[in-house]
Amino acid sequence: MSHSTQDVINQFKRDMLENYITPPEAIIGDGTIHRFKIDGKLNGAYVLHLDGRAAGYFQDFKQGIKVRWKMAGDFKPLTDAERKAFAIECQRQQAERETAEKTRHREAVKKAAFIWKRSTPVIDHQYLIKKNVNPNGVRCYRGSLVDTAL
Repeated sequence: MSHSTQDVINQFKRDMLENYITPPEAIIGDGTIHRFKIDGKLNGAYVLHLDGRAAGYFQDFKQGIKVRWKMAGDFKPLTDAERKAFAIECQRQQAERETAEKTRHREAVKKAAFIWKRSTPVIDHQYLIKKNVNPNGVRCYRGSLVDTAL
């Protein structure tokens, strides 16, 4: 019996749960490492290969759990057409991730510019006084110190 991609992903997620790891909502089976949040922190990672016998690993850095994984049961190697379709899908998903990352970066630049424009030069700030540090071009926005970080 061969398994569908969704069967493999569902089993991968079930096995993560059985090992006390809450899986991310979306699992990408492209053979590359993916980091994900566990309890709000980037403490998880996984790799899932779907181009042959489904295999990979998952881990929780904080708990020290790392599990090598492979799909149980028989498997049918991918045909050339399935392998090409899989490669195209992986490329599409990678392009989507890159587009999303560029969008996040553009938004971060806009936010930083917004904050910098509305910040004011610092003369006296309790933190700088406590640390006995000169302002050196640092500015203040809503009580927080900001710098260009150049």
